[in-house]
Amino acid sequence: MRGLSARTMSGRSLVSEPLAFVAFDRGLEQTLADLGRWDSERLRGQLFDQLLPASVPFHTYQGWKARFWPATQSDVSSEAAVVLIGDVRVDESIESLEAQRHAAWTAASLPAQGFSQFDPRAAREFVDGDAANSEFFVFCLSGTILAEDALQRFADVFASEVDCDLVYGDVEVQGGAVWPLAFSAFDLERALEQAYGAYCFAVRRERALEALRSATSLYDIFLSCVEPDRTFHLPGSVAALPRIDASAATAELIAASEAHFARAGIEANVEPRKAGLLPAVRVKRAVDWNERTTIIIPNRNRADLLKRCIETVTPAVHETNARILVVDNGSTEPETLDYLESLSAEEIDVISVEGPFNFAAINNAAVDCVDTENICFLNNDVQALDDGWLAELLWRLAAPDVGAVGAKLLWPNSVVQHGGVVLGTNFFAAHAFNDRMDGDPGYGDLLQVAHECSAVTAACLLMRKRDFLAVGGMDAIRFPINFNDIDLCLKLRQLGKRIVFTPDAKLVHLESASRGRDSTPDRKARFNRELAMLRAKWGAVLIDDPYYSPLLGLDSAPFSALAWPPRSWKARANLPPVPTVPPIGM
Repeated sequence: MRGLSARTMSGRSLVSEPLAFVAFDRGLEQTLADLGRWDSERLRGQLFDQLLPASVPFHTYQGWKARFWPATQSDVSSEAAVVLIGDVRVDESIESLEAQRHAAWTAASLPAQGFSQFDPRAAREFVDGDAANSEFFVFCLSGTILAEDALQRFADVFASEVDCDLVYGDVEVQGGAVWPLAFSAFDLERALEQAYGAYCFAVRRERALEALRSATSLYDIFLSCVEPDRTFHLPGSVAALPRIDASAATAELIAASEAHFARAGIEANVEPRKAGLLPAVRVKRAVDWNERTTIIIPNRNRADLLKRCIETVTPAVHETNARILVVDNGSTEPETLDYLESLSAEEIDVISVEGPFNFAAINNAAVDCVDTENICFLNNDVQALDDGWLAELLWRLAAPDVGAVGAKLLWPNSVVQHGGVVLGTNFFAAHAFNDRMDGDPGYGDLLQVAHECSAVTAACLLMRKRDFLAVGGMDAIRFPINFNDIDLCLKLRQLGKRIVFTPDAKLVHLESASRGRDSTPDRKARFNRELAMLRAKWGAVLIDDPYYSPLLGLDSAPFSALAWPPRSWKARANLPPVPTVPPIGM
């Protein structure tokens, strides 16, 4: 939904007068291309589509799909082997295979032992027998209805992407109507907790043979084969899923995740979660509790906020052997000064950073004073809801390739304030799921499981000090107030680090209660300048966030609508972002 305010150059309001709108069926860029004006107007069309994207509601999915589904015209010829696990509704799955545009395929139905466990000997007999000439294998549950172009699209990906070993596609679920689950590019954290891509995926023959030596379930095969830089996501549904027995599936997912950690030599506990659309588990990696954490809390006046923040986070500090560092930026209120002075008795350190408010510079100065391995940035208007939030963040950071971890933040009325950051909304960035109440599972259960995203807010962000220094800290020149956390996370991702959001660390965030909102003319101007800088430096990833499907809308709350038109149907890997760093002053 959009609001419109229109005035003439003289200032006269046009609210009561008719206004003409022009809608472009496939976006202005493609419309201009169809008109033969691609070279001269391409940039204008691109910018228009980025700044004014369009979408339609999820309930229009069937019509949207009929309108936009790409035509599959391919001369790729390869033989596919389809492995159906289970013996329920096998005939329906076979009928969908018989309707495939990809002509060369063979299939086997392996009896299920439990939810998706199978006899590996039967699998190997199929591999060495009827599937001896197959170039890739497709794994799914019996009762899965494959899209008629599924095998051809899988074959095309393997033919065009020589680095791809495994490709998974989006799926459809039933709920009174057909609903799409549009996934992200590969997300290891979500794969370990939800195995979201395991319900219909294809694997090159050599990789499948290796996995089938030890794998005994659908989840086991998937987690045995995934490698982040060799796993591709194919936007668009490749299959409609059958009903999933959540209780039986959860036990198998636990076993598959535990096996993944065992292969990697990582100590971790895997616990069951309440299932949503898909079964899910909770991962807790072992933490070296000798590594200490400093919680950095910037503050100016508002002793009431700071005191409440410290009171609520202190139990977690004691539980994890952490410490607190308050960074005072020019407090003048006597009550605040008295409170800051009293903190030494509680073994809480206070440093002073003078000058105008510059969030990035304040945190950079604080990190220079820290001698612990980990740092946790925390706003003074955040309040903890339990004692386990910091331990949860540390369990996630224990993975050496994780660069930063963010928490689930709520407004005081229990509406989600932060569920991770999605890039691209109106060529901008938005907190995911702040249209949802606490307890809502989120699109695809994303508020129920830990998952990766391009960025998390520094209102509560845990990372290693050495990683902070490796990326040069926060950019106090280009992003003094806004987007410094997004820039920080993208710089970490540039180094190959993962950014993880966890719903199991939950806190209340009053948001801007201390410094106020950017509504005054000077603040608006500064905000617009920092937004322009974000677009200039990270424009490529704003256009194509790997953790957000190109089939989902960018003109409203993330994960709430379908893009009109879809931005891409091309298979994609999760690659580090590449910035275009503007010179200072541009």
